[in-house]
Amino acid sequence: KVVIQEGESVKSGAILMEMENTLAKAQLAEAEADVAAGNEQIKQALLLVDQQKQTISAQKAGIEAKEFELGSAKAKLKQLDSLVKNKLAKPEELESASELVRAGEKAVEVEQAKLRAAQTLKPEIAVEQARNDLKAREARLEKARFALEETRIKAPADGTVLRWYIHEGETLGDRKSTRLNSSHIPLSRMPSSA
Repeated sequence: KVVIQEGESVKSGAILMEMENTLAKAQLAEAEADVAAGNEQIKQALLLVDQQKQTISAQKAGIEAKEFELGSAKAKLKQLDSLVKNKLAKPEELESASELVRAGEKAVEVEQAKLRAAQTLKPEIAVEQARNDLKAREARLEKARFALEETRIKAPADGTVLRWYIHEGETLGDRKSTRLNSSHIPLSRMPSSA
């Protein structure tokens, strides 16, 4: 599409002609959406870091609770041991209390194993990967912006368009590399006011 006609005056950088840019616009939209998705990935990865902190905190509280239960079970076992020795309680009660202590010890071990498992996860790695991925997406966005900008032929200097050697609908070069160098645009330079 010719924006400036022959004989018109232009300022340096003014758009003279726009080449077909449907594909470049679509690639730009795709790259913009890709960057937005990359930002969401970072948010999700950061949530994993927070979730891990909460999980570790909750697991430590769970261990404390199980240790408290175990302490209570051990105190009851000690009390029953004394009562059984004085024949004030049945030996079966002592055995039952011993089972509660063993179960409490296992429960503490299980909670400690869960804590170790939560601590071995490294969600910070996911955050770093998401940030690096975003950098690559942003580079593709810049590339798409550049490709769209390349579809606009701009005036290399202030002047007047003398003649167009190409017209709307024509193909510049072969379809593989359609690039028009602005030095091919015949402009008469405006006299500088000195």
